[in-house]
Amino acid sequence: MSKFTFVIICVLVFNNTVNAKEHLSVKQISISQNILGVLTERKFLMHLPTNFDFEDAYPVIFFLHGKGGKMGQFPGILHKYVNRHKFIGIYPQGYLNSWNLGKEPSKADDIYFIASIVDNLEKVQKIKSKNYFAVGFSNGGGLVNRLVLETNIFNSVAVLVSQLTEELWNNFKTVNQTSILQINGLKDKIVPFSGGKAKMGHKFFSALNSIEHWAKSSNCEKHQTQFDTAFGNKIYKFPKCPKSLDIMLLEVKKSGHFIPPNTEGNLFKFILNFFSL
Repeated sequence: MSKFTFVIICVLVFNNTVNAKEHLSVKQISISQNILGVLTERKFLMHLPTNFDFEDAYPVIFFLHGKGGKMGQFPGILHKYVNRHKFIGIYPQGYLNSWNLGKEPSKADDIYFIASIVDNLEKVQKIKSKNYFAVGFSNGGGLVNRLVLETNIFNSVAVLVSQLTEELWNNFKTVNQTSILQINGLKDKIVPFSGGKAKMGHKFFSALNSIEHWAKSSNCEKHQTQFDTAFGNKIYKFPKCPKSLDIMLLEVKKSGHFIPPNTEGNLFKFILNFFSL
């Protein structure tokens, strides 16, 4: 996905974006990380709900931008959700505006970076929550897939306009313990819904095969249910999974590599509902 294409998508999705500094509830935090032998300051934003009380426990949601994205795009559109649903928004910045999946400009260890953010939240910022969630867009969704396979940080995640890749799946055979919501546009030409090799070099499973792999790794029964939504989209769901795991694919029929904010009535409400928040 080109940087130019993603910037256009950001304008469409994040048209309510404002400067994070305008929000008194948003704090920028830096973490030092060695990248290719150079000590580098990695940044993220911590977005607290109004009337935040450090004595209470709040859910924490990471939002990972796509390639070419910026952490500052999130506070403007998410402030009403942060306040209404009472969660802490965490918006990390990708090195070179991307996340390292092996074929990107960034060669940073992003698994380490996300784990370091969690450590900073708990030990430095004194955040008490143990309930962590993640939402990833495109390249950020690919990193969320890696995080689910390589860590046990998150209770539930939402992966938008991305699927599992063959190289990622073949390198990590683990039992998944995270609920997965995958949202894909049926007309996506950048990360094709039907799978295959994309321009960025990754070989993607189809959207349906990807969610079936997640169901298999979660020890769900093979049987799945499919039904059309009131908004003309389709949901694939695996109802019989252990440990209350929820594995689900939302197929957005009229969308490509851009999921409109009004998807299923309200995209973010749909995701937060999946998270039970």
